[in-house]
Amino acid sequence: MKPFEQFTFYFEDELTSQFVKNYIEYLFNASIANWGNNRTYFLLQGYGDIKNKINQLKQSIVDEKVNLVFIDADKDFVSRKKFLEDFILQSKVDFRFFIFPNDNSPGEIEHLIYDIASKQDVKKCFSHYEKCIEEQGLYIPDIKGKLYAYRESLTPPDRRKDSLNSKIIDYKSDAFNLDSNELTPIKKFLEDVFL
Repeated sequence: MKPFEQFTFYFEDELTSQFVKNYIEYLFNASIANWGNNRTYFLLQGYGDIKNKINQLKQSIVDEKVNLVFIDADKDFVSRKKFLEDFILQSKVDFRFFIFPNDNSPGEIEHLIYDIASKQDVKKCFSHYEKCIEEQGLYIPDIKGKLYAYRESLTPPDRRKDSLNSKIIDYKSDAFNLDSNELTPIKKFLEDVFL
């Protein structure tokens, strides 16, 4: 595995940062020290903010580091990919990128994380809940709400206050299946980058 220090990461949000860190540690049986220190990663204020990181991207190249960008496709994978490819051409700054949930479809990282949530009985409860809400003529929670509820349903009541205040989720816990086939695209991307 290439040394972690050879890379600079750009994430759309903290949740993406934490997931990618946990998955790299799991996939390569590694421990990443100093995550977030010494310009290891930058958080973006939306995908378009990558244009405002031009100086950091260039500095990483000067420092002989590889830039890795992780963003969500949201509703339009094709236009998000085109945006990044056009930015690479216009800025003449090279970086590798992965677009969640699977580097070829619309969606967000939350879709991928919910898909790898391993507690199927808990997920079935959400299906019943959604049906009930829909029958009442109300609005079904979005994927972020479902993921939050899934996480909270697995958090003991005495730890919920800490859980609510914590941005850190341990995706290496048994609540998530990091061997899921849903992770094949990100797994291939990371293996290509790190091996």
